[in-house]
Amino acid sequence: TTPGDTPEPDGTDVATQRWFGNLPAGAKLDCNPETATSTTAATRAYDCNVSNSTGGISGIKIDAENLGGAGDPDNSAATGEADYNDGCTTADGGSCSFSIGPSGGDAGPANICFWADEDVDNSYDNGGRENDGGKCSEPVGAAERDNETDVVLLTRKFARTISLKTGKTTVARGESFTLKGKVGSSSAACESGQRVTLRRDVAGGAASFVVFKTTTTGALGGYKVTAKPLKTASYRASVGKSPTCSAATSGTKKVTVRN
Repeated sequence: TTPGDTPEPDGTDVATQRWFGNLPAGAKLDCNPETATSTTAATRAYDCNVSNSTGGISGIKIDAENLGGAGDPDNSAATGEADYNDGCTTADGGSCSFSIGPSGGDAGPANICFWADEDVDNSYDNGGRENDGGKCSEPVGAAERDNETDVVLLTRKFARTISLKTGKTTVARGESFTLKGKVGSSSAACESGQRVTLRRDVAGGAASFVVFKTTTTGALGGYKVTAKPLKTASYRASVGKSPTCSAATSGTKKVTVRN
């Protein structure tokens, strides 16, 4: 009979008892980086280490739970199965690399709780035993290596690109030309209405890109400005980061001025 197959109560009961060894005395967990930013489509790796006063401890499985933030696989921090079961197992020296996959297009912050899975199961129970995530209520930035739990902050942002084109590569002194391009992203909100900064590095001096114009993108992320240069210069465009959108910088375009 398989445990749990027969409705209870009946005349017989079959249960499963699983045995596990305790962590070595004084074992502590630390996962880094403590705070990180990643795009919604990227995988973020964490270096987790379990050690005590005698050094690193190998063979320890690490579980993790997204505490209801961006990219939470089950959109919940309630008791149940861990979002990331057996994410890595510590090797010699007590370290292992734990990967948190893409967020599925969900941008924003998320607290990720890691713990040493002493009982080697897939359970998450905040407020329960520490080896099931019972101390995941600790804040990000809490004292490190003080217990078998570590909570980190992972912020997800939509990736962006920005292009730059010029209609002319050579102009007369003071002749007008256009610089244009587009901010691209999988999120329309990261394309339209975005502030674009244009910088130029004038030939003949120390290399230095200085702001000379700013503009705002249109509904589809496009932008365009005009310039009347007096000297040859290289140009580039950039868009800054926001709470949900990453920063981006274009390639460089050179416009030569004929004297």
